[in-house]
Amino acid sequence: MEFPEKLNPFSQRLRQLREEKGLLQKDVAKILGITPSAYGYYEQGKREPSMEVLKKLSDFFNVSIDYLLGRTDIRSPVDEITEAVSDDPELFEFWNTLKKGRI
Repeated sequence: MEFPEKLNPFSQRLRQLREEKGLLQKDVAKILGITPSAYGYYEQGKREPSMEVLKKLSDFFNVSIDYLLGRTDIRSPVDEITEAVSDDPELFEFWNTLKKGRI
């Protein structure tokens, strides 16, 4: 999917993540407890969310705030670690145990 160049990375990623989930702007706005127009402004790059809303977006889409802001292309640090240890079966098993909270 291509986005107009005028959109900032945050706006582009927000739209992409929403579309990946098959949601409308009003759906995400309702989940966040904000108005649909406020959410629409985020995707249009006309408004920036508060820190509270940014945290909610990060949690809802299961991505890091750095990813949302365009500071990294890694959606989640957990994903990066999982990929890094995937070629070592023992380390991979240990990491999966950590992720499940059994240690």
